[in-house]
Amino acid sequence: PLNRETYFGLVRRDWCPKAGVWAYQTAAWMFDGASFLGDVPMAEQDTYGLLFDGNQGRFAVLWSRKEGYQTAVPAHPRTGARRPWQMHYTVRTPVSLRAEGDSITVVDWVGREQIVQADSDGQATIELTGAPIYVLGADLEPHQGKFARMFQSEPEPSPAETKE
Repeated sequence: PLNRETYFGLVRRDWCPKAGVWAYQTAAWMFDGASFLGDVPMAEQDTYGLLFDGNQGRFAVLWSRKEGYQTAVPAHPRTGARRPWQMHYTVRTPVSLRAEGDSITVVDWVGREQIVQADSDGQATIELTGAPIYVLGADLEPHQGKFARMFQSEPEPSPAETKE
């Protein structure tokens, strides 16, 4: 904590990657060529989702804020950070999604994939925490929620409208 260099960049001085490299790599892989479709309607309060269409197919980014925003504040100063795969969120919110096939794929923020099988009704249950996850293979439709209003650009005015 006393060395400011620790807080900047994607690699350490000895060229070891920081956790941010994995997150950046996963996001770059998922969002390459992707276009925003809209919000994912979520039944649980404080759970959110964004729907995209990209090179990997249609995917959603889902997360929960039931635990708030300041969960990563350490209880005491320490010289190292928690390993990126060590979950520090304690609240897990189960969410049931309809699968397009017999399973959905969940990719965590460091790029690890997990296949979640659907039950006989075509529903797959995943757990959301404050860490965003990428979900592929879920039957989701976009809607115009708060994020869609923020992210989608205004339509271009027609030439007739600009001649005023």
